[in-house]
Amino acid sequence: MKIHSFSFTNKDTNLQIEPIHFKDLTLLVGASGVGKTQILRAIQCLRNVAEGSFEFVVKWDISFSINKDKYEWAGEFKHHEKGKLVTSFSFEGKEKRRDINIPIVLYERIIFNGQVFIERQETILIFKGEKSPIPIKAEQSVLALVPEPVIQTAQKAFRNIVYSDYTNSADGIKLTEGMEKKEIAKYSSLDEIKNSSEKIEVKLFWVYKKDKKLFNQIKQTFTEIFPLIEGLKVEPLPNDRLFHFIQFKEAEIEEWLSVVDISAGMYRTFIHILELYLSADGTIILIDEFENSLGINCIDELTTEMKAAAGRLQFIITSHHPYIINNIGVNNWKIVTKSGAKIFAQDAADFQLGKSKHEAFVQLLNLPAFKTGRRNA
Repeated sequence: MKIHSFSFTNKDTNLQIEPIHFKDLTLLVGASGVGKTQILRAIQCLRNVAEGSFEFVVKWDISFSINKDKYEWAGEFKHHEKGKLVTSFSFEGKEKRRDINIPIVLYERIIFNGQVFIERQETILIFKGEKSPIPIKAEQSVLALVPEPVIQTAQKAFRNIVYSDYTNSADGIKLTEGMEKKEIAKYSSLDEIKNSSEKIEVKLFWVYKKDKKLFNQIKQTFTEIFPLIEGLKVEPLPNDRLFHFIQFKEAEIEEWLSVVDISAGMYRTFIHILELYLSADGTIILIDEFENSLGINCIDELTTEMKAAAGRLQFIITSHHPYIINNIGVNNWKIVTKSGAKIFAQDAADFQLGKSKHEAFVQLLNLPAFKTGRRNA
């Protein structure tokens, strides 16, 4: 899947993202608070809508392609007139009942290869030009409702949108020893592993067991960034045979380290490497503040690897880091500004920045719109 353009409105907050056009690698730059993170979250929100899980009242229009097929999916929700009791849980695990207004679909439309494929007004569905005799659920998108190959392909593609933020995460993977043989037999090929919906760390477990060549490539990429690391494995810990953990071996240190023993930057770098090697073709990776917790050695290598993978994967990232901005082509920049509740993302060409990377970077740093975040600065 590849996203070509996107617009979005959160009707609860009046936040409005004006149409944005994306490339294989899009770098969102701009002052703090202008809406770069909101753009990523809005895309993730549509992934949730496609899955049938949402709470916000939104309006959207997104065009994307899957292989050679072109889609446009537009829709709008409104508040349900009656509240609905739902069960939620606090961080302490306490059950709580609350009354909320579940959003319902006001309208929705899917255009497939230039032809209107589905239209709906609330519970009335028009499929390939004919009215469906069966009412559909008002609380769910047609992507989660219609068992038709064109629609199911689109819904499956939205599952490959990954909001990648592992800055404060170091849990690792846990697979019970009794399940090991069953899990190893679950997938028969590398493509099946990549296309699975499993966590990226679990994909590594299967690669470790079934594809030593690829595992060694991952290890080599990681150790080139962190030369003090000389070993990598996915095995049970010495005192706990029930679970498998990703473990690292430092030079001149006898004990192996689990993911909880390494730095947040090292762990985040490792996860990004796994995403580059183990994500299915067509995965869309959203990364907020790419430089977070990363040293310059990590940023350098990851930026190079990401640029090489663009096309097979799509990246939409935000950053304030001069190295990242200066080393991603100016044609890939989107300068984000804000006017009231509206968010805009414009090409660098709209601001007549220089053609060379260095010249464009210097002009960007001095651009009033970049400094202030104001639309007409």
